[in-house]
Amino acid sequence: MVPYNLQNWYDQDCGIKEPDPANSFEAKCAGCHNTGLELKKTDKGFESKYSELNTGCEKCHGAGSMHVNSPGKGNILNPRKLAFERGLEVCGQCHSRGTSVPKGLHDYPWDETANKPYQLGEPLSKYYTLKPGKWADSAGHSRQHHQQWVDFLRSKHFTGKIHCFDCHNAHGDPVLLSL
Repeated sequence: MVPYNLQNWYDQDCGIKEPDPANSFEAKCAGCHNTGLELKKTDKGFESKYSELNTGCEKCHGAGSMHVNSPGKGNILNPRKLAFERGLEVCGQCHSRGTSVPKGLHDYPWDETANKPYQLGEPLSKYYTLKPGKWADSAGHSRQHHQQWVDFLRSKHFTGKIHCFDCHNAHGDPVLLSL
């Protein structure tokens, strides 16, 4: 793991500092690092509540109450069964760089007007404006964190209609699956 945006969290003497509300975890990170996020704007920034710290099942498969009560493949959202681009956007909701709409208050997909997170199966563009990727090398890998989806949209994999999860295992080891 690599330290990320340390200037927002620590002062020059390595003491913890109160982040600017515009750069707080809630404003910039919580949308990808919490499942079931709820945000409330306050005079000090944002307060958050969530159903699960970090990425849980519902982040990619939607509400799971029916599945918990009666486990089965038919009562949970499978991103592969969504239209191709909607299925990719399930991965793109976190593996990208952008800002929420309409004002760009958050660095993750969020409908600021309705104060709601990205809903699986809906166009990601309703919640998010992408920042373009920055190519770093001849192999086409981005220099910045969280740009896999932007890179993917420019790739032959996208035009060939290959899903992220055709090669990557989202349920375990994030390296490529054996082909």
